[in-house]
Amino acid sequence: MANTHTLVSAFGSSFMVHRDHVGFVIGKKYAAINKVARDTHTRIQVNDHDKSTLFVQFVIGGRSEHDV
Repeated sequence: MANTHTLVSAFGSSFMVHRDHVGFVIGKKYAAINKVARDTHTRIQVNDHDKSTLFVQFVIGGRSEHDV
């Protein structure tokens, strides 16, 4: 049985949004952020692990530097 592996290049970036404005960035039912991800061929993750901080981290990942 042969193992096959595929190497995929990935690029990423992150930005912080004030907790009061996260809803504007995400949009109703995640519509705004999903549209941006779809239009730019990226994945956008919202990291809100620490509710005591004023900012929420958004992480963007894509297969090309141009996408990110």
